[in-house]
Amino acid sequence: MLSPQTPQFDITEAIPKKCPQCGCELFEALYRMGTIPSMAIRNRTGQDVPIKFEAYLCWECGAEYGKEGK
Repeated sequence: MLSPQTPQFDITEAIPKKCPQCGCELFEALYRMGTIPSMAIRNRTGQDVPIKFEAYLCWECGAEYGKEGK
């Protein structure tokens, strides 16, 4: 079985992102925690399933990246 290939990118082509609140270019990666309840339609395990997903907070003001106006 073939494993999926990770695309190769040149980091110098990346476009820097800034915090829309304060303009800072530094962010800290943190995790949000959640649970998919055992009663969820697509949860076939019969148990609560813990999940985590990354969130990015501005280093200067603490605003969450991608949550503008929400």
